Amino acid sequence: MADSSKASGGLFRTDGGVRATSGLDVSDPEIADAWAKVRSDGSEETWLLLGYEGKTKLKVHSTGGGGAVELLEAIDDSQVLFGGLRTKEGKFLCLMCSGQDAGAMAPGRAAGP
Repeated sequence: MADSSKASGGLFRTDGGVRATSGLDVSDPEIADAWAKVRSDGSEETWLLLGYEGKTKLKVHSTGGGGAVELLEAIDDSQVLFGGLRTKEGKFLCLMCSGQDAGAMAPGRAAGP
């Protein structure tokens, strides 16, 4: 069986799990826990942002329940961040934000091979 923390494809699977893209390490259990909360209608959390810890490992940068406005306020222009948002309509949006002040190599790493 393939290691799901190194699978190819999108960062968030349609079945609610998390998988790697471009070789990113998403093995931190806090990522799966945070995404499960965002996906749960019974949870107050509606969004999460993931940031780099080193060159390939991702960690939870922040989470919240204030919707898109709060998520946008949490974006740091000095970083490349990945995120997910549950809308009021129950749809899920995924995003990648390459901060204007992020180092030159970080956006290229995030774009993949």
